[in-house]
Amino acid sequence: MMLFLLSGLLLLLAWFIFSAFQPAIIIGESDNWKAAYKPRKGMDGVDTERYPWNGKITWQNAGSEPEIESVDLLTDNNYQNKYMKTDAEKGGGNFDGKTLTDYETFYNDPDNSIKGMRITWLENGKKHTESFKFKRKKALVRDTTSLPLILSTSTQAPDTSLVLYVSLKIWYDTGVQRM
Repeated sequence: MMLFLLSGLLLLLAWFIFSAFQPAIIIGESDNWKAAYKPRKGMDGVDTERYPWNGKITWQNAGSEPEIESVDLLTDNNYQNKYMKTDAEKGGGNFDGKTLTDYETFYNDPDNSIKGMRITWLENGKKHTESFKFKRKKALVRDTTSLPLILSTSTQAPDTSLVLYVSLKIWYDTGVQRM
């Protein structure tokens, strides 16, 4: 039992240390849209950066598909247009009807001057606009869903890993998001 607890604590400590050295991802969310930007490994010969950033701007309503009018970035308390309408057209640009892929906004690492985003779209013939501010989240608190898989494969007692996962998830859901 002592060996099990010690290995679990060492694994948790390794997770904390690994997470501390990972870059924070950038997240923003409104009622209908969610944006997430994170680093990815660059492709040899194609990217100029080793770990360029890319983002996904995702429509969160399952019942319909929006027609994006504009995506504007909040810089110096002013919104500046990011995409031409043709870049955000379904099939013609980087938009598939649900997700707009953005390879350019934070390509060379996050720019602290960009504080948020505003999206204007048409849905069922009506024009809508929503905006949100960006938040930075460290790796430890942004994704605890893989933790029980890691713990259950490395130990012999999956009930303990489930308890640890549930307690971390409750801690994350109740306090960390409001920081």
